[in-house]
Amino acid sequence: MCQQVLVLLAVAAGYAGADELCCMEKSVGGLNYTLVEVKDNTFCSSDCIYERADMPGGNRTCFEAGPLTVVCYEEADIDATGLPIYHNFKYKGTRMNPAGGMETDTYPACRHVCELTEGCKVWSWYKVGYNYCYLYALDEGLERWKHFVSGVV
Repeated sequence: MCQQVLVLLAVAAGYAGADELCCMEKSVGGLNYTLVEVKDNTFCSSDCIYERADMPGGNRTCFEAGPLTVVCYEEADIDATGLPIYHNFKYKGTRMNPAGGMETDTYPACRHVCELTEGCKVWSWYKVGYNYCYLYALDEGLERWKHFVSGVV
């Protein structure tokens, strides 16, 4: 079955352009949407594809600038493994490496360290200065924190 992409008009400040991040969840004109895919498309200026939260598996939707009010609940990318990557958020809670972070060059390297560390469930990578990787055994939620990239394994 061929799925069509429905184009909705959203306020310009709330849509993600080609170089911007997708919202994991967003409200547009009072309706809630969930990110299901990030891929090149010819219908919208954004590569973010959504489904209505109350209609999973329904029509896929992307957004253009327009008059509807938009609220972005969480900024994230979907990486090549299909897992979310949260920009400008870090995980809360007790770190597995409490004395400080471990230096890694990139956030994929930080994720890889978490994958190799027994008990690690989530990670946060500070991308300024020393590029520290922080590992966590528990997902105690995210908090907005500039210059961090975070994810799950």
